[in-house]
Parts: sequence; C-alpha cells; structure tokens
Amino acid sequence: MKAAVLFEPNAPLQIENVSVRKPKSHEVLLRTSFAGICLTDLHYMEAHTPYMQCPLFWGTSRPASWRRLGTRSDTQDPAITS
Repeated sequence: MKAAVLFEPNAPLQIENVSVRKPKSHEVLLRTSFAGICLTDLHYMEAHTPYMQCPLFWGTSRPASWRRLGTRSDTQDPAITS
C-alpha cells in the first residue's frame, strides 16, 4: 500500500510503500482510493503543535469501504459501511 509520510517537520511528504498487517480482533481494515489534507494536517506538517512525533501518516476525509474485519468486529456496527 502507498502512504503519504511526514518524516520530519517542515519537510515535504514522501510517498512510501508500507506493509499492511491483519486487523486486530476489534479493528477493521479499510480500503481508500484517495485522501485529502486539511488545515490541521498542515499545522502538524509545519510543526505548530508541540506534541507531534514523526513519522506521521497523512490523509483525512477519506471515503472508504471495509476490506477485512477482525475476529470480534461487529458487521452490524453503523460505523462500518460498505
């Protein structure tokens, strides 16, 4: 999977290949096609927040579909949509 990663503040995002692990028992693995960067993300990128730790993986406001459920995930949960 590809991810936009910030390795240090005030540096450009780098597109990296990252491995994807199986979800833990109460997790859901989602597939996204694209993601947006919001103003809060930019504040992190420019080191305006003192509690930030790199590397950070970026992208918010992403439409997604679930790909795999953990063993104890509830498929009836209204937060999980296909």
